[in-house]
Amino acid sequence: MARASVHTLLSLDRYAKIMGINPLAFNGAQTPGLSPQVFPVGECDALWWQYDWQRNDQVSREQLAQEIAGAEEELARIVGYYPAPMWFAKEPHPYPRPYAREYYGTGIDMRGTYKAVKAKHGKFVQAGQRATVLIGTATAAGGTLVYSDADSDGLYETATITLPTSYTSECYIKAYFAGHTAEQEWEIRPPRNVTISGGNVVLVFWAWQLVDPDLWESFPTSNGLEAIDVSSTSNFVLSAEVYYEYTDFTETSARFYYEPYPCTTCGSVEDGCTTCEHDIQDGCIHVRDVERSIVVPTPASYDEDEGSWQQSTWDGCREPDIVKLWYYAGDIDNRYLRSLTCDPLSDQWAKVIAYLATARLERPLCGCSNTVALSEYLREDAAKSTREGSHTVPFWMLDSPFGKRRGELFAWKYIAKFVDRQFSVAVI
Repeated sequence: MARASVHTLLSLDRYAKIMGINPLAFNGAQTPGLSPQVFPVGECDALWWQYDWQRNDQVSREQLAQEIAGAEEELARIVGYYPAPMWFAKEPHPYPRPYAREYYGTGIDMRGTYKAVKAKHGKFVQAGQRATVLIGTATAAGGTLVYSDADSDGLYETATITLPTSYTSECYIKAYFAGHTAEQEWEIRPPRNVTISGGNVVLVFWAWQLVDPDLWESFPTSNGLEAIDVSSTSNFVLSAEVYYEYTDFTETSARFYYEPYPCTTCGSVEDGCTTCEHDIQDGCIHVRDVERSIVVPTPASYDEDEGSWQQSTWDGCREPDIVKLWYYAGDIDNRYLRSLTCDPLSDQWAKVIAYLATARLERPLCGCSNTVALSEYLREDAAKSTREGSHTVPFWMLDSPFGKRRGELFAWKYIAKFVDRQFSVAVI
C-alpha cells in the first residue's frame, strides 16, 4: 500500500491547503463520471502522483514528504526544538561525571538532588513512550464509516467515522488506514472535526483523504497514468482503524547502562565473567527546565498497585555511565492549548515549513497559476545577480543558515528572533 514513507508534523493535505493546490488532484483523483465534473479537468487539476518514477517531470507526494521532513529537522536543529511535539526514543547521553573524571559519583549534585541531563530537543512536554489503544475498526458495511454528499452535487465528499468510546479527550483520538497498527505514517489527517458525545466519537474527514492507497501504486503505460475515479465511493477505503494515542508514563523513560568491571585476578579471569556488555537498570525522568528540556533521570521501578514510580538505589552502588531517554517534546500552538484545534502545529510554523520545503524542491509543483507562481517565487535565489537584474536583500538575511532562496529567507526571517534568544547569555 502506498503512503509517504516518513511521518511529518505538517501533513501533506495541510501543505496542499497552504499552497492552494486542488485537494482532489493532490490525492491523484478526479470525477470523470460526474456531469458536470465537480473539479473540472484543466490546468488547475494537474494530478499529483505518489512516486517520482510515475511522472518524472513533476514533484511527487513522496518527494514532497521527504522535503517537509528535512525542513522540520533542519528547523529543529537550529532553534533547538521541533515546531510541534514529537516522541523521542532511546536518546543516548553520557551520565554527568564528577569534575575529576577518574572518579565515580553517587548521582547526587551539590544541592542534594539527582543530577540532570539536557535532552537534545527543547520544550519538554512529558516523559514516557508513545502508546496506542485500539478503540475500534470503522467499516462501511457496518455503518460506522459513512460517505455522504452534503451539498447534493453528486460527489460524496464527506467521510464520517462513528464509534463507541469511553475516552473523553478528542485530540488524542486518531484514525489510521486499516492494517497498520497505528503507524504514524498511516494516520488519516487532518480531520475536519472530532467530537465526543453520547458515548461515541465522531471523526469527519474529506472523502478524498480516504482514497484507497493501493490505487496510488499505479504503473504508467503507453497511455500514461489514469486518475483515481471518485465519481462514486468504490475507490475509497471500506474500513479505518481508530486509536487512542497518548504518552505512557508507566513505561520506562530512563534506562541506565553500567560499564562492567574487569574480572581478572593475578592474571587469571574469573569463571562466568561476562564482558562487552553493559549492566542495565530502568528508571524514570522528571523535568527541571521545560524550555531547554533539562531532565532528571532517576533509578526507579513502577508500582502498579501504587500507580507511581518508586525510587530505587543505583545498581553496584555507583552512578551509571550512560543514560537513554524516552520523552515527548516540541512547540505547541496556543490554539491547541485552548482546545480550539487538535493540531499542535501552529499556522505560522506550518507556513514556514511549507515555504522552506518548497524552496528545496528541484522540480515544479502542479496546480493553478497562483500555485505555480508561488512555488517558482519561493525557489528563486534572492542573492543571484543576472544580466536581467538583481535583488536587494537586507544584509542580516544573508546570514541565513538555510540558503538564499526566497522560501529559505522566509524561514530565516521567522526563526532569527528565536535563535538570538536561544544563544543570548548574561555576562557577569
